[in-house]
Amino acid sequence: MERWAEVRERSDFMIELRENPVIALGSKRCVYQHPFDEDSIIKVWRGDRENSNGKCLRYRQRQDLYREWREMVRVTTGKDPAFPYLVRFKGYELTDLGIGMVFQKVSSPDGDGLGWTLDYMKRNQIIDCELEFRLLELLRAVLRSSIVVADIGPFNILYGKTKSYGLGFRIVDGIGDKTLVPIMRFSSFIRKRRKIVAVSRLLHTLGISEDNIFKD
Repeated sequence: MERWAEVRERSDFMIELRENPVIALGSKRCVYQHPFDEDSIIKVWRGDRENSNGKCLRYRQRQDLYREWREMVRVTTGKDPAFPYLVRFKGYELTDLGIGMVFQKVSSPDGDGLGWTLDYMKRNQIIDCELEFRLLELLRAVLRSSIVVADIGPFNILYGKTKSYGLGFRIVDGIGDKTLVPIMRFSSFIRKRRKIVAVSRLLHTLGISEDNIFKD
């Protein structure tokens, strides 16, 4: 397989994002609106995440890209209960900021910007009984699923609209094992335990009783 750097050097087309506004900022990646597709966003590695030599952590970049892609493909091609809740992965693009992962955009319910994070919904007291029920359905699907989830946090799930599924909760980040040795991939017990801990922590953050999901 040819290296990305070689492909990038001779490519006749590259998406330019450097001068575009960042529409969301995660701990590892920046999110940009796709300049040629209103229904898509592009995630690229944050340029300020550098090591002491001033070089991007290329190995971790490749590792995260591959593991997230692999998990998305595995779940998509099967009958996994978590599949309907995953935001659609559309592929990769070469950009002037490096390799970008392209996902279907989750728009806010009012269409003004990106979907709402659970953190935003909690701070603004938006989560009513109906939305809590729908969120718990998502979390139950994740617990039943074989999907590897690195984190289920208040910023990894959005509530909003997509063209594929309409209005609802979508998992937009935290997929794939982020540890150096991907133990969750090989151990169903550890994978299940990590998800239980993550879901419990999320419910505590949101002020939702664990009895609503773990009572069975």
